Amino acid sequence: MTTGDIGSPWTSDTPGGEDAGTGEGGSALSGWVRWYVETYEAWEQIPACWAGHPAMVNELQAAMELRLAIDAETAGDMLASARGRADWHDYRGRLMERLAASPAAACAQRGEHREPRSWDREGSAERRRQARQANRARVAG
Repeated sequence: MTTGDIGSPWTSDTPGGEDAGTGEGGSALSGWVRWYVETYEAWEQIPACWAGHPAMVNELQAAMELRLAIDAETAGDMLASARGRADWHDYRGRLMERLAASPAAACAQRGEHREPRSWDREGSAERRRQARQANRARVAG
C-alpha cells in the first residue's frame, strides 16, 4: 500500500492549500514526510492534513533534521553510521508514540481533517463553564 492507494498525498495538498513548513525547507519537509509515511507505514499516525497541525509539523521537522544530521555526521564511517541508525530507530519509536497520541492523529483515523483548536481566554472559560454545568446535571440526574 502506498499513500496514493488511499487517496492522500501527504505532501503540500492540504486543507487551504498550504505547504508544510512554509518558508525555508517546506518542500523538503513535504518530501521527507512522504518518504517517512511510506517507509514506516505511518498512515494511522500521520494524517494527509499533517501540514495543518502546527505541533505535528514541529515534530516532523525535528525528526527530519535529526535524521539528516545523523546521516551527515556518520557518512563514511560504518560503525558510526550503524550506531546513528540505531539511535534514530530508538528516537523513531518514541516519535511514533507521540504522533499517535497527537490530536492530529484523529484526522488519520477518521479520514477527514479537523481544524486544530485555538486557545482564547473567553472561549476556554465558556467551555469550562459548560463542562461544569454538564457535570452538575449528570450528578443531579
